[in-house]
Amino acid sequence: MSNDKNSTSTLQLNKGHMTFTGLGPKALTLSVGIGSMHYAGNRGADGGAPSSTMEIAVFSKEGDFLLENEVAGYVEVSLLPGLLMCLEKGNLKEVQRMLEDCVY
Repeated sequence: MSNDKNSTSTLQLNKGHMTFTGLGPKALTLSVGIGSMHYAGNRGADGGAPSSTMEIAVFSKEGDFLLENEVAGYVEVSLLPGLLMCLEKGNLKEVQRMLEDCVY
């Protein structure tokens, strides 16, 4: 985990929230949140302030949380491509492994 000033990767979203749903047989959904009300480097920021960390949640196609503590907070934005690749493959165990050191 690092603070926003020391990271080269950033994430900026207009509404502070975005979801990605895999097309694989497990159809996992990855939810990404930054800004106000999210465990991210720009927590509490107004508007679309950039952030180098984000909050992640993973859902089943039935809408159930799939992470032990529902969300992982302050996840480095640089992990997003790897998380998306795992999502496409329906590889929940690898997603969980990638997020195991993140703050909840």
